[in-house]
Amino acid sequence: MTQNTLEVLRTVQYLDSFCLLYKKSKTNINFNGPVDLYDELWNEYVAKAPSPIKISALEDVLYQIADAIRQSGTLKPVLSPSAEKKQSFDYLASCGLIKIDGCTVSLFHQSFYDYAIARKYSSSGKSLLKDISDDFQGLELRTTVKAVL
Repeated sequence: MTQNTLEVLRTVQYLDSFCLLYKKSKTNINFNGPVDLYDELWNEYVAKAPSPIKISALEDVLYQIADAIRQSGTLKPVLSPSAEKKQSFDYLASCGLIKIDGCTVSLFHQSFYDYAIARKYSSSGKSLLKDISDDFQGLELRTTVKAVL
């Protein structure tokens, strides 16, 4: 492992992410930073999802959860999957990327929430500034703004 990878893995949530990734694929074990690690996690579990699960449905579910977290102000919003998205929810839960607890759902870690929301904004071209201008400006917003930037 490279020194950069070892530095990333000193943080518990990134070590947990690495373990999820290593369990799935042992090919890429070196990362320059947390974003590279999460990019690889996304590629392995979302972009390479088994058929008949659609990549776009998985992305929609992850973005839906990230939006629900942002709008509700809690990391465990109440969210039930629609019938058409149930398979995607179940797959993401089986991979460990989301956690379902009764009526609440969450991403496996807040740093993955920041990554998912940043990915949503960068791929859609929407303005985070416009969306958060009416939101509560608490400290938890810092990591999201930093991740999007």
